[in-house]
Amino acid sequence: MNMAGIAKARRSRLAEAMAEDGVDILVVYGNAWQGDYLRYATDYGILEGEGLAIVRRDGHTILFLDSPLEAERAEVETSGIDIIYASSMLTEVEALLERAGNSRIGAGPKRLMPQRLASRAQDLGIGDRTAMMDRLLMKKLDCEVAAMRAAAHMADEGYEMFRNAARAGRADYELVAEVEAFFRSRVPNSAARSSSIAMRLKRALPRSSPGLRRPTLPAPRMRFSAVTASAIM
Repeated sequence: MNMAGIAKARRSRLAEAMAEDGVDILVVYGNAWQGDYLRYATDYGILEGEGLAIVRRDGHTILFLDSPLEAERAEVETSGIDIIYASSMLTEVEALLERAGNSRIGAGPKRLMPQRLASRAQDLGIGDRTAMMDRLLMKKLDCEVAAMRAAAHMADEGYEMFRNAARAGRADYELVAEVEAFFRSRVPNSAARSSSIAMRLKRALPRSSPGLRRPTLPAPRMRFSAVTASAIM
């Protein structure tokens, strides 16, 4: 899967959509639990803290992150965008929008905007561009469809390995380590993405009593596949 190529195609498509909708600046919010829109705009899967992307119609994108660790990881994982660590992220983004002058600003999705920005939507002229972003997310490019198929195939292979590795008496960290090693071997030069898969898998596993043990039965097939595919895409 050529993720760099997919990211480039997505940014080009997003710029075209902004031009069609008359949007000069798009504000995109994301966190670990609501990250699809941010990932589409930046090709970055956030794991901790919060992020805000400022996307201009010409494709120039700035990703603000309030976690120094996330900012470091983003510098390694992404290309073609500017990364800014900002402990006062909302203050900096708010100031940037105030300087935007007569630019037409959109938010996608607007419902996820932090309260500080949402409360100023009218005087900052922030319009709702959720529908625009949803169209991009729902109608896949050919390269996205191919990547999803490849991710599903890899998830099937990973599930088989996971099922064989989930033996009685194993600690959860041993299982997660083996899963992570598998995906590292299948996705060269993508340690961060495989770590993301492992972290999401660990969250998906059922909780147990202290002692770092997990139930011996493997996770349901569909849930494992969804975890894997979402981390890759």
